[in-house]
This record gives sequence, C-alpha cells and structure tokens, in this order.
Amino acid sequence: VTISIIVPVYDPPVSFLRECLESMTSQQARNWQLVVADDGSTKADVRDFLDDFSEMHADDPRIEIVRMANGGISPALNAALERATGDYVGMLDHDDILDARAIEAFSVAIEQAGSPDAVYSDEDKVDPKGEHYELYCKPDFSPELLLTQMYLCHFTVFRTAAVKEVGGLRSEMDGAQDFDLALRLLPSLT
Repeated sequence: VTISIIVPVYDPPVSFLRECLESMTSQQARNWQLVVADDGSTKADVRDFLDDFSEMHADDPRIEIVRMANGGISPALNAALERATGDYVGMLDHDDILDARAIEAFSVAIEQAGSPDAVYSDEDKVDPKGEHYELYCKPDFSPELLLTQMYLCHFTVFRTAAVKEVGGLRSEMDGAQDFDLALRLLPSLT
C-alpha cells in the first residue's frame, strides 16, 4: 500500500517547513509519496527553500512540488490531490511533523484492518526545544463524536479514491476543510 502525503504551503516559516518535509524524507518505510503545493508563496526564502528541496530530491520520483497562483488552502490541497497516486492520502500542515515510523505504522494498521477507508493516530505537540506535550489520545472511531468535533485531525489517512469521489476539498469550507471532508466521507467510514 502506498500513502500519499499532501502539504499546502503559503509563506510559512522555513524552519517549520523544513522540519515537516524532512520528517517525510526520513521515514523508515519507503511506500510513500510527497506532494507539496506551493500556493503562490511570495516570500523569497520559501520559494528558494522549495527550489533547493526539489533539486536535492530530483532523483526521487516520490517527491513533487506543485507551483500555483494563490488560491487558498482547499485549491492547494486539491492541486496536490490531483497528483496523489497512493492508495491512501493524508494531509499535513507546513508545521506538522511525523515520527520516522509513522508511514510504517500506518501501513501495518491498514494491512491488519483489511484496508479500511481511514486510519488515524493520536497526536501531540512539540516545543522549540523538541519536548513533547499535550498528548491527545483519540478514542476508537465514533461517528457520533465526529458529528460534534474534528477529533481525527492530523494525522489521518483516507482511501484516495473516496476523497476524489466526493470531490476533494471545498473552498467555501476553508478553515474547516478537513472537517468538512471527514463529514462527507462519514457514510463510507461507518
């Protein structure tokens, strides 16, 4: 199973973006694809970083940088989604990082569960010193809870075909686009 990770980018602090993308290239498993959608970044350091990152990984067909005019988070995610070739797709924000074992753990979970429509994980935060805090241990899947709050959040992977079938992300829901997507996928998740 291949997992595509899509990352929308618009003028983030380069230090956060570097950590995010390096957390992907440092994955122990190799069954992933990374699609970064640059949503018309105006900061030279961001554009330069993405150019350097692309050049550094030019020989890795799993990594793609998509350049586009600024359109917002949902169009950026959809531009990346169009290029997602994995069986599953997950979204990361520019300041998210994945543990080096994440893709491997998700792959095992997908296999053990018989290819479910979605898999999600617990999450925590990391301060500038690298200390972990605010561990959020999520419950087993609960459609009722999902109707009241977006507890899935990051990191969740959905079956790519299902995300594309419901039309991807919707601009009118920017700010809550991942919650909207999860709610539209809810019938297939239950």
